Amino acid sequence: MLTDGCPQEYLPFIQNTGVGTTFPNATHSLCYFHTAILGFNHNVTLPKPVPTPEQAQAIETVRCFVKSWFFDLESEEEYNYSRAALRKYLMLGNGKVLPQHTVDSISSWLTTPLEKSGSMWLNHLRLHVCTVNLRTTSVSEAMHSSMKSGFDGVRAGMGTDVAANTMMDKTQRLLRLRDVYNANQLLKKKKWSDMPTADFLTRYCQEMAEEQWDLRFEYAVVHAKTDEWWVYFPHTSSNGLSDPPRFTRLRSVKLVEQKYLWCSCGLPSRMKYPCRHIYAVTQEVSLNMFGVRWHSNFQYHYSKDTQWTACYSGLMEDEYERTKRGGRPINVEKLEFLSKTLDSWIPVEQHGNPLVLQAKNLHQLMQE
Repeated sequence: MLTDGCPQEYLPFIQNTGVGTTFPNATHSLCYFHTAILGFNHNVTLPKPVPTPEQAQAIETVRCFVKSWFFDLESEEEYNYSRAALRKYLMLGNGKVLPQHTVDSISSWLTTPLEKSGSMWLNHLRLHVCTVNLRTTSVSEAMHSSMKSGFDGVRAGMGTDVAANTMMDKTQRLLRLRDVYNANQLLKKKKWSDMPTADFLTRYCQEMAEEQWDLRFEYAVVHAKTDEWWVYFPHTSSNGLSDPPRFTRLRSVKLVEQKYLWCSCGLPSRMKYPCRHIYAVTQEVSLNMFGVRWHSNFQYHYSKDTQWTACYSGLMEDEYERTKRGGRPINVEKLEFLSKTLDSWIPVEQHGNPLVLQAKNLHQLMQE
């Protein structure tokens, strides 16, 4: 749920899910647009009357530092180093062209509003949180604005009940269109992909998988331990000091419980599909490496049929438990059980059972 605090955005959600409904596995995130862009404009005193080109460049560099904390940094050490680099930039680097009152307001903004809420926006604290890489941007803000100014038929002057009913009517129509799209996805062949998962994953996930799969060739792998591999990019070149600083990282891919792959980059934990580093280790892809949310069958059948829903609910509960312990999302045994149970439910046009396609134990794959 994305909201900027407007009751016409969050009250319809509460009304339709139930006032007493709780979401214990939900994660509260702060919006990049509100926190870093509007927050900067609200808290930082800019040079008067108009910043010079040098001052404007220094202000943009400060913004880039903060943006890197939102999206790029992956450890406490990197964050502390970057914070120190920003202070040095403001005092000794090109940032010294800024007047003292601007520097003071930047320091105050970084210390009070931002650091206090760091657990809800700092990238390195949310690296392995299942948020599907969702971070609100100005694009989402444009969607909010259009929603309240007529896109869904909602007007700013409408009461909450009227606005909720209007948005729910539009949502129901969109859901019917989405059902037709998901049904078509079950029958379509993705001829643009040669991966064995192509016909059984959603188009979005398959495109992301293709991107990660193609990038695996750029990385080198060292088998460090029995159950751990180090993956690195061997062609990095130093560009000297940069503002903000950039980091070269060594990724650790671990085998958990003899059948789950975990990567320190956090992408599999956030998105429930393999990253380029895992592909560099396995050099192979199979359907059991993807979370059930990306299955075309799940997208269409979930909540429509009791048997499908019950089996997929068990898989999702297992994904959550395994992710909490640092493991890969899919349990191979449950996946095989699902495929046997629902064999007769697979559309004939798919010519086979996607849920058992190369569903091999990852430990066995490592030994081959």
